[in-house]
Order: sequence, then structure tokens, then C-alpha cells
Amino acid sequence: MFDNQLANDHYLDPLNQENRVKYDDIDTKNIDIYSEEPLTTPFENIALAFSGGGFRAAAFALGSLSYLQHLSFRDHTNENKETPLLKKVTYISSASGGTITSILYTLHSSNTQSFCFNNFFIKLYHFLSKSDILIQALKYLNDDNIWKTRPDKNRNLINAFALVYDGDLLYQGKTIKDLGNSHPHLQEVCFNSTEFCKGLSFRQNVKLQQDPLTDKYFFYGNYFINISQTAAEKIKLADILAASSCFPAGFEPMIFPNDFTYPGITKDQLLEGSTISETFALMDGGIADNQGLNSLMLADLRRLQKQTTFTRFDLSLITDVGSHYMDAYKIPSFTKNKILNYLNLRLVHKILIIVCIISIAILSFIYITPLPNRNLQFVLISVLTFLGGNSVFLLILYYYIKRILFKSSPKGNVNVEALSLTSNFPSEVINLLANYLNVTKLGILLHMLKNRMQSVIILNIDIFLKRIRQILYERFYQAPVWKNRRKSNHIYDLAITNQSNRQRQINQSNYSTQEKNILTPTQDIEKIAEDAFSMGTTLWFDQESLPKRDKIIITGQFTTCYNLLKYIIGLKKTSTYQNLSPEYRNRVDELYKKLLGDWDIFKQDPSFLFKKCVEDQF
Repeated sequence: MFDNQLANDHYLDPLNQENRVKYDDIDTKNIDIYSEEPLTTPFENIALAFSGGGFRAAAFALGSLSYLQHLSFRDHTNENKETPLLKKVTYISSASGGTITSILYTLHSSNTQSFCFNNFFIKLYHFLSKSDILIQALKYLNDDNIWKTRPDKNRNLINAFALVYDGDLLYQGKTIKDLGNSHPHLQEVCFNSTEFCKGLSFRQNVKLQQDPLTDKYFFYGNYFINISQTAAEKIKLADILAASSCFPAGFEPMIFPNDFTYPGITKDQLLEGSTISETFALMDGGIADNQGLNSLMLADLRRLQKQTTFTRFDLSLITDVGSHYMDAYKIPSFTKNKILNYLNLRLVHKILIIVCIISIAILSFIYITPLPNRNLQFVLISVLTFLGGNSVFLLILYYYIKRILFKSSPKGNVNVEALSLTSNFPSEVINLLANYLNVTKLGILLHMLKNRMQSVIILNIDIFLKRIRQILYERFYQAPVWKNRRKSNHIYDLAITNQSNRQRQINQSNYSTQEKNILTPTQDIEKIAEDAFSMGTTLWFDQESLPKRDKIIITGQFTTCYNLLKYIIGLKKTSTYQNLSPEYRNRVDELYKKLLGDWDIFKQDPSFLFKKCVEDQF
């Protein structure tokens, strides 16, 4: 029934390129054409989304995975055997820091013969303990021999990090092909990046089980830019992570295919069968979809339309270290410095010229007529050489910048082409600003610069990312197609910061007094969650922040327990639960009891599961 509606809307018509963008960006109106589909097999087919957020995201995702491994139930297909809920996860989407965890878990769990979850946990735990990752990357960056074997790979920081990831520390040189096509429970994974051609998500999609259907909307990339599956198999997992986590300003873009080459694999081999013949840039997956949620929704819609043999997700759990909380903009204080508030660029230019002339004159005099006091002469020469030398350097820099700005332009006018500002500002306005800023006090210029830098940072990190996050969550929670099939799992859910919101939501819901008491965390849980939530976004934990790493993993464990418990409490109040078959109703009831038991233990000892996970390494 959905396919007819879809065809009428041209929603997935590859010939309709205007609507094709909507497929890559999911239009809310198009999602609303799907009606609710009754949930009949709860916890049979689970999808996870791991958000970006550096090592904090990786650690929180690790905590969530470890709890899903811990939580088990008796499957109706084999009542004598306990099945970890993690074995019911069939799909993972991730962005940026969350991709660290999703790739490593996918790689380790693909080997059914030797896989042990605790070995995976310890491997990633040790990687997250490394405080010298930056030092290793910088060593690689400055090692000429390493880059000689990779002539096409750009020598920059993000590629140096990719080389670190490719070592024994993490992915050990593995490629997509090493993930195999017979995974014991994962059917598909998506490691999100963002392409800088059309500004769309670049979905590094990989199928881990055989799928006989064509699945024409499954791409390694997106509709406009995609790579053949044959070429994609050759891509290193380390480069996938680098492309998913190279955030703007901190890193350079990853250039395809150049930065994905390595000894034995050329640019031509990677471009073979792709829809683009030129190089293109990839950056952090969190730019377009920091929760990995858009890709998860698209994957479920493909299943809903029967494009693949894989069945729909019964539960989508969004594990997210982002939040809607932000600090308000604070006006930087004005620097009350008499010198800065007196000087301007034109005056500084004149002072530098005067210092140069005086220094040269005195040095010339000393050269012609040496001073009787040798010590005084040495001091004077040293001071004047320092002042004169720095003045000359600054003047050369001044004239170099001036030459770039004013080259090939009428006298006194700024070369607006050199600044690439013509699309936003008329040349008259630019020249007017240049003339006035040249005589504006340095204190005022610095104050203006601080205001702009702070506002741009808030715009990119808070407003921009949080607004996209809000839009995606609204689409996800307003669409009836995912009713009773969705649950968010935020790092701040149990934090002190979220206490009033949490209590208000519980009080406004139809929970019984007993259920409200159950869903009330202890102060110890709130304190640990607050510490985890307050951790900044970094690509490594330094010695000072290592204790927070453990708290983030612990928070991932008890927050996942809490949200699954909250989900089942809500599910049991619906007619959907009443209409379940006896075996699936029993599954929900069994999981509810186990979640209640674990939640009680978490209240007594929030780190009980974490201790159990790390005890084998000692």
C-alpha cells in the first residue's frame, strides 16, 4: 500500500532529481504519507544510532552496547538459552566519534569463531585510554618515510590520524571487505560523512548479510555521488573513520580518492564504477546528521518499501551525547588598555617605519664610531637589532598583505576578488570599510574580532547543530510510521542539568505513583551522569579527563537501562502490547523484570556492570 503512495509522490523516482534531494534529506511531508504499522515482534529487529561527539560519544556508545550485551532473555526459538539483546541489533548508523565504536564492534563481531564481547570492550577501552594519540599523529605527520609510500595521500593532520587508526591500536589495516557478508546479527551498517559538493550526507553504507534484491536506493554515498560496491570494499576502515570524524576548523577535509589510496590501491581503482570522475571532499558526518538519525530513517523506509529482504526495525534506539542545552551569548568585556585604545593600524605602520630608521641610524653610527664601553655597545646592538629586525619583518608582512589586497586594483581600492567577497558585499562598501578600519583604534578592532569569533563559534557548535538535531527529532517523533518503535537515549537524561525537565515529563505522563518512583534516579546516578554530560568534545582523553571516561561508559550503561525500562512501561499501556502474541508478550514481560532488577542494582551501585566489564583485564 505504501508503494502506490510513494509512486504518486515521485518520492523515490530517480528521474525526478528535484525530489531526489528530498530522499537524501527526508522531507517531513513525505514521511507523513506513511501510516502507523502495528508492532508485532518487539525487540526482534533493533536499530541503533550513535551520535558524534568525539571520544565522549565513543565511550557513551560503548556503555550502551555493553548493557545490551548484559541484558538477555529466553528466545522463544530456544527457551533453554539466554540471548543477549545485542544479538537482536540488525542495524547501526553512526557519525563522527560514534563511528569509532560502531566500526570496531562491527569488525570484531563479524568473526563468529573468535568473537568475545569482553575482548572488544577491553580493546576499545584501552584505545580510549590513550592520551598520546595526538603525539603519535604529529610524529607520523613529520615522518618523511611514511608519506613516500603514499604519494597520493595529502600530508596533513587528518591523514596522520587515519594512519594512527590504521595501526595495531585500532583497526589493524582492515578494509570493508574484512567485515564479510555473513555477520551473525548485523545486516547493515552506515558510517556517516558529509560531502562538500552538494552538502548532503555521504553514507558509507555496508551490507553485512546477503540480500538478493536490487535495493536500488542503497548507495555507498548518496544519489548524486556514489562509489561502486567493488571499489568500496577496498577502502580502509581507518579512512572511513577519518572521513566521518574530520570536523571543520580542527581538521582538513578528506579528499576522495587521493586520501583513500594506500600501497597497492590506486586512485583509478577507487573511482572505478563511481558516478563522479573528479576528486571531492568529505568531512565530519555530524555536519549534516550528527545523530546518524536521518540515515537510520532512510534505511527503515527502504525496508518498509520492500526494497530489501531485510525486515523493518521494531525499535530504533538513538544513543546521543548532543543536547538542546546551550550557554547564552555573553558580550566579551572591552579591554581597557591605554596603548591599544590609542594606536591604530596606520599609526602602527608609521611607528614601525620610525623604529626601523632610528635603529639603522644608530647601528650605522656605532659601526662608524665604536663606543668606548664594549658592554654598552653589545647591549645597544642587541636591542636595536631585535627592534629593527622585528620592525622590518612586520613591515614586510604588512606590505605583502597590502600587495595581495590591492594588487591589480585602482589606487586606494581593495582587490575584492582576492578576498572572494564580491558575492556578499559591493566593492564600494569593502573599500569604505578598509579605509575606516585602518584608522580605528586597535582596542576597538580586537573587541569587534572577539565578538565575531564568539558568535561564529556559538552559531556553528550550538545553534547550527542543535537546530538540525531538533528538525531531525521532530521528523522522527511526529511521524506515525515510527509510533511505538522509537526511543531516544541521551547522555543528559539522568543528569542534574535535566532534573526539572525529567520530573516535569514524568509528572505530565500517565505514570502511576509506583512507576514514578521507579523512574526516579538516585543522587549518585545524577552526579555521575552530570559529570559525563559536562565532558567536552575531544578526539582523545588526556590524563586529567580520564576519570570522566569511566563515568561516561557507566552513564551509557545505566541510561540505556533506564530508557529501555521507560520504553517498556509506555509500551505496556498501549493496545499494541495487548495485541501481541503470547511469546512476544512474554518477551516484553521478561525484559521488563530484568530491567527492573538491573535498575535497582544501578541505584545501589551505578558502576556494578562497568566493574564486571573491566575485571578481566586485571
